[in-house]
Amino acid sequence: MAEINRLKEQARNFYQKAEWEKARRAVEQIASIEPENSEFTLTLANIYQQLGEDRKGLDMYEKTLRLSEKSRDFSRVIAASKKILSIDKDRIELYNKIAEGYHNLGLKSGAVREWIRYADQLKIRSDFTAMAAVYQRITDSVPENSSLGESCRKIRQLADQAVSDNSEDAPEPADIVPYRRLVDVALKMGQAKKIIETQQSYARVLQRKGFTRKAKAVYQKILERDPGNEEALSKVLSSSEDSVADDKKLQSELLEAGKNFQELVWDKINETYEPYYDLGMLFRQEGLKDEAIVEFQNSIKGGGRQLKGFEMLAVSFLEQGDYGLAKEVLSQGLSIRKFLDNEYVGLHYNLGVAHEQLGDFQKALYEYEQVYIIDITYKDVAKRLRDLESKFKVPHQTASSLPEPSAASPAATRAGAEAAAEPVLTVEVIPQTAIPSAGGEESLPAESGSTSLEETDQDRYIPADQGEDGSYQSAELLAEETALEPDAGSAPEPAPIVLSQKDKGLSFL
Repeated sequence: MAEINRLKEQARNFYQKAEWEKARRAVEQIASIEPENSEFTLTLANIYQQLGEDRKGLDMYEKTLRLSEKSRDFSRVIAASKKILSIDKDRIELYNKIAEGYHNLGLKSGAVREWIRYADQLKIRSDFTAMAAVYQRITDSVPENSSLGESCRKIRQLADQAVSDNSEDAPEPADIVPYRRLVDVALKMGQAKKIIETQQSYARVLQRKGFTRKAKAVYQKILERDPGNEEALSKVLSSSEDSVADDKKLQSELLEAGKNFQELVWDKINETYEPYYDLGMLFRQEGLKDEAIVEFQNSIKGGGRQLKGFEMLAVSFLEQGDYGLAKEVLSQGLSIRKFLDNEYVGLHYNLGVAHEQLGDFQKALYEYEQVYIIDITYKDVAKRLRDLESKFKVPHQTASSLPEPSAASPAATRAGAEAAAEPVLTVEVIPQTAIPSAGGEESLPAESGSTSLEETDQDRYIPADQGEDGSYQSAELLAEETALEPDAGSAPEPAPIVLSQKDKGLSFL
């Protein structure tokens, strides 16, 4: 068990890194061990397609579809069906499978969308009976929309008329049946004159009842037996002109009825939106990026994963380079203030990415700061924040802001800069007998103890005076040194140590 799990993890890593050959070997091994695992049969189909082996890929998609239907894995039923349709667009029955998959997941909007696509394909193929049945299925699946019933009935009436007007095998009313039977009897008897007479009677009744195409077909059969039959010839010629006009009128009415139905159906659909997010993530994994965007757009309509839907929709646009569109989506998501603060982190981060790609670095910096305040470990926000701060924030003090020193050694220059830039310090004086003097300064005996500069914090940042040796010392230290110089002829008293230019590098901290 542990071995197969490791193999699955390796296969997923290879697949994510687009290492198709390695992924193929791993997934084929998994498929041989677990031949009814629809997850990896679908993955293997995707790999075959990436490697250009479309025939193998199509066969594996078909297998995935069968396995998913058997296990009632409706998400993969939808994914596999969409993949097959992308290869073979004539498999229009798959629109119905996809719609049923959405319906079983409780996603009514998705089901209605796919059923409408199926109905449109049936209308193109003049299969009006099946088209009307699809509209009836939609009506039954959305019982909360009471306005659909009348619209659906109108479509069924038009469809019935189209069938009777376009099919020679359409069912006939009971009062027409005897005329057709007379034709059958005449044909069996083989009397040519009687056949033509009964066919003419049958054609007249059909035309009177509105079965114009069927009547035309009968008149054409009369012309086959009697090419000079004036009645049949005139009816065929006139019906050709009339049928074109009738076709256009009927198609126009059907189109109008279908449009009206499709507008009404969206007025009221009660459903949950969370599953759309899960389906969108599956589509992303299977390479159906456009379909994933559609599902994320459904997921932002409401529910507990509304913010995640906004985030993944924006990520999809960012991946496509639509930075402006991503910015609008994320701004819309941030305007919905009904979730906890930490749930907006992803929106702030991706909005920062969008601003950065659009060149608006100050706004990007602001968004990254919002993320950093809540979660400093979120993705690479700390690095992005440092990179942007380095572009816009000037350090408090730099070497160029210091006064220009006179000729002095590098050590003195560094020491002066450190003295000016450092905050309040406490210097602990270590007892010593003497510290070598430098730059003409006297050596003073050391005094044990410590001296705190916090008491003179205000004087700490008074502009420094320049010493005779070119070094920079604080005004306090110079004043203190002067006050402690011994009088002539008297023994020097212990005094605080003053570090000379050479000794600045020593640290007593």
